[in-house]
Formats: sequence, C-alpha cells, structure tokens
Amino acid sequence: VKDDCKVEEDEYKCDGDGFKCTQTITNEDETIKGFDCSTCARHCRWYKRWIERKKIEFNKQSGAYSEQKEKYEDESNGAGRNNGGIGFCGKLEKDAAEFLKRLKNGPCKNNDDGNNSGENEIDFKKTQETFGHKKYCGTCPEFKINCKNGKCSNGDGTKGKCDGKTPITAEDINGSAEDIGMVVSDNNIKKYDDLKDACEHAGIFEGIRKDVWTCGKVCGLDVCGLKSDNGKKGNGNQIIIIRALFKRWLEYFLEDYNKIKHKISHCTKKGEKTICINDCVEKWINIKKKEWETIKKVYENQYGKEESDSDNHYSVRSFLEDLIPENHLVNGEKKLIKLSQFDKSCGCSAKTNSENNKNEDAIDCMLQKLEKKIGECTSQSSGDTPSTCDENLTPL
Repeated sequence: VKDDCKVEEDEYKCDGDGFKCTQTITNEDETIKGFDCSTCARHCRWYKRWIERKKIEFNKQSGAYSEQKEKYEDESNGAGRNNGGIGFCGKLEKDAAEFLKRLKNGPCKNNDDGNNSGENEIDFKKTQETFGHKKYCGTCPEFKINCKNGKCSNGDGTKGKCDGKTPITAEDINGSAEDIGMVVSDNNIKKYDDLKDACEHAGIFEGIRKDVWTCGKVCGLDVCGLKSDNGKKGNGNQIIIIRALFKRWLEYFLEDYNKIKHKISHCTKKGEKTICINDCVEKWINIKKKEWETIKKVYENQYGKEESDSDNHYSVRSFLEDLIPENHLVNGEKKLIKLSQFDKSCGCSAKTNSENNKNEDAIDCMLQKLEKKIGECTSQSSGDTPSTCDENLTPL
C-alpha cells in the first residue's frame, strides 16, 4: 500500500480510492477521468477487509482472555492459594492489550534498533488507530488542484487556490442544491440512525452510520467535502472528487447488498422470523433509491449521460462495467452480477437496459430484485401470526 499509493511522495501521493491528491488540469474543458493509482485502490480495498477481520479476531480473543483470567482468579481464591496471578505463567496482565504489550517486549520484540515508538508502534489500547485504515487508505491529508497555465474555470472565485500548492477545503466548495447522504453499515458503532426502529434487531448490520457530503465546483471540477460523519461535523479537510465519492458509494452498496442477500436467503426456512428483516430491508431499499438518484445526477453533471453520448467511456454504465468485475461480482462474459441472482433467477447486467426507454442501470435492477425477493418472503409468512423480532439474531 505504501508503495502503490506513493504515501511518501507529496507530488504523486494518492488517496485510498486511487486518485492523486494533487489533480492537474491542462485545459479548460478537461475533467479528471481515469484512476491515477488503480493498484493503490485495489490493495487498499484488500487491506481494509483484512484489518477488519483482524479487529474482529482481536475482540474475540480479548473476551476469551478476560474470561480465562477471571476463571483462574476465582479458582485460585477458592483454593486459598491466589498469589496475585503469579504462578507457572508468571504475572497475569489485566487485559489482552497489556498481555500483548508484554509479548512485544519479550519473545515478539521488534528488533528495529530497539525503537518501539513512531509509525511502527502497535498499541492495542488504541484500537481505532491499530485497526484503522485512514493513515494510508483514507482521503488525502491535503487535496490540491493545479490549473496548469491557468487554463481552467475560475467562475467559482477560487482561481487563487488552483495553483497546485494551496489545499482545497470545504469552505471553497459552492454547495450543491442537494447534499449527498450515504447510509453505511459500520461494525464499530451500535447506532442505526434513521433505521433504528427497523434494523436494530434485524440481525443484518452491527451498526449503521450516516455520512453527508456536500459537492460543488472548485477550479472547474466537481469536488466533495465531508460535511457530517455519523452526525459529527467534518473537519473540512476530507476532500475528494465526485468520481471517488461515486466509487465509494458503489462499493459500500455492494458490500451491504451482499450482507442483506445472505440474511434473507434463509427466509423460507420453517420457523425463520422474517418480519423485522423484511422491514429493515424495505426501508434500506427506499433510502438507497434516493441516494442513487442524487449521486448519479451529480456524477453525470461532470461526466455526461450515456444517452447523450453512447461513446462516453466515463458514463455510469462504463463505470459499473469496470468496478463490478474488479470486485469479482460478475458471472462470465455476460457480465451478469452474481449478487443479484436469487435461486435460479436471472442476474442483472452491468449494461444499461434501455428497453421501454427506462434506461435502468444495474443498481436499479438490483434494488428491484431485492424488493421482489422480500415481497416473496412477506407473502410466504403472511398467513402466519406475526412474530416479534428475535433480538438474538447474529449479524453477518
């Protein structure tokens, strides 16, 4: 990740979505189109999944450590021979983090000139940092736009900041008529925002956060700044181009869609309680429909619509055709999205369906299929006495 994202090269540094932190525009009509660091984006995606699994493993082992420590101390007290946890094991540390710290100073010591501080230090008491990804795979610490030779739009009044040296902040963005909101599953919190009543006990998500981005023109480009992070005001420095935000929304959507699909696939089993699951999914679908229309509209303002330019390589369709196979979600040459296949049903295509002039895309199709599936689950259980949600359902 450090090499592919060029984290130590200020001029060429990339964010975790694969775009340079300093974008260069050489003429007034140019828009930022391609991924600058595609391998950076791919490895960051893998790293995020890996570090999330490590966090889950750590939490599980921490719980086991505390249970075993308490059991040992109880048994020692009962036998009248408790000596403060000092025996053949030596001193028992108060928690797993302290135990691991002790290992680092012993058999697992990092022999890097005896220096256990700085960027290589791993502190298990600081779980957000140790199991986070923002250091190398987050947004750029500073986002800059370089209008080479001054050839880019300055109608937004920011020409003085378009020199490739001055960081762009949220204050520079002329807000769009609509902010872009994203409801995202988050295993680090136990909140559910607007979906609390429907999803808290559905057993699909550990938690749900809501991010709000405001987008507008800066130096002729559509860029977005984080306005609200799970209800907390953004610091004004998290700036990304609309193409990066569009990619991020799609990846979050596909991950959460996958979680939902796994959960509702068991709805036809005898005795399965589906009332709360269906309610959660239905409300999630309605939110995603609105989000998709909003972010797609802002994206197309920058890159154009496919129906107005069939050769547009940066249309929504082209973006989906590139992103979905990259996530190993496509079935063969037909480019059918495997996630959208239920039972023996046909999958959605990454291509736009222009039948009846609806111009439905893959995301529209996937939401419709999910909606139809929960409709089937509801009708199957409609003859039964409605049951309350099982609070012991385990999130995937």
